[in-house]
Order: sequence, then structure tokens, then C-alpha cells
Amino acid sequence: MYQRRCARYPVHFRSALSAPEIPEGTGTATDLSIRGCRVQSFIPVIVGLRIKLSIDIPEPKTVIEVDQAVVRWVAGQEFGLEFASISSEQFERLTKTIQQLPPLPTRS
Repeated sequence: MYQRRCARYPVHFRSALSAPEIPEGTGTATDLSIRGCRVQSFIPVIVGLRIKLSIDIPEPKTVIEVDQAVVRWVAGQEFGLEFASISSEQFERLTKTIQQLPPLPTRS
């Protein structure tokens, strides 16, 4: 399984996925970091697939567009994505979104 390099924050954001090899569809981002996310979806994906990803952020209402995300692992209806290509404007939007999320619990 792919090793994470950044903290991921639990979220529940609607997402849209598309790639030439798969049907366009939706999913739910269930955690998020500046480098990637976990998605739950019925769309069949395989490790290494490159997809376009849109994440709908409800509060404040915005959309984060990831030009290219790479599937790093698949487990049932969940898969991990690493953001491979994202514009500087979208990266700034992603960073602001993460900064507004509740802090992760500290380990004792």
C-alpha cells in the first residue's frame, strides 16, 4: 500500500472524476491533504490510472480542480489519489480549505 507523506483530514466532500479509460462519475472524498485524498466511489479504477478530479467544498462554497491525480491504491470501493498536477490557483484554494478544517487530534 502507498505510504502517505502528509496529514490527511477527515472530510465528506462530493467529487467528480473523469478519464478516457473510465466512465465519468461521482464519488466522495473522505479525507484530504495537500498531496492527495481518499475517495469512495463505484467507478472502477486501477493503480496508476490518471484522472481529472473536482472536489466540491460546501463551506465556503468552492470547487477545487485537480488537473491530474494518480490512483496509488485501491481497496474495494475506495482508492487513494496523489495530486500530480494542480494549478497554483487551485493549490492555493486547496491550502486555504485545509487550513479551515478542524485540527487533527494530537497523539499522547
